[in-house]
Amino acid sequence: MREYLARSRWERLTYRLYRHPLILFGVGPLYLFLISQRFVSPSAKRRERWNVHWTNGALVLLVTGLVLWLGPVPFLIIQLPITVVAASVGVWLFYVQHQFEDTYWECHATWQYRLAALHGSSYCQLPTMLRWFSGNIGLHHIRHLTRGFRTTGSSSVTAKTRSSNR
Repeated sequence: MREYLARSRWERLTYRLYRHPLILFGVGPLYLFLISQRFVSPSAKRRERWNVHWTNGALVLLVTGLVLWLGPVPFLIIQLPITVVAASVGVWLFYVQHQFEDTYWECHATWQYRLAALHGSSYCQLPTMLRWFSGNIGLHHIRHLTRGFRTTGSSSVTAKTRSSNR
C-alpha cells in the first residue's frame, strides 16, 4: 500500500485502470496476444526473433487462407469469440497463479530466486482434462523453479506436489 500511495495521481490512476476487470481480462488480453506478441523485443536473441517472424508468417498464411475460404465476416464471427475467450482465460490463469494472499513479493535487493519461484505463484489443482489442455499449468510454481520442466508425463510430479502441499 505504501508503494501505491507514494505514486503520483496519474500513476495511481493508470494502475487502477490497468487493474480494472474490463481492461485486465478484456482489452488487455487482446492487445497482448493480437498486437504486442507480434513484435520482436529489441533485446530478443536471434532464435526468439526467428520464432516471432515464423509465427507471424504462419498466422498471415492461415488467416488469409481462412478468409479466402470462408469470407471475412464468417471468419471473424467464428474466430473473434474464440480469441477473446482463449486470451482472457489465459490471462486469468496467469493472474490467479500470481495474485493471492500469501504470494511472495520482495524488492530487488532482498529478492531470492528460489523463494520467488516456489512462493510467487500458486499450485492450482485442475481437473485432468484441464491439466491436459493447459499443459499442466497448475504446476506453474515448479516451472518457475525448473526451466526444463516438461508438460507431459508429469503425473508423478503432480502427486508429489499434492502431497507436499497438504
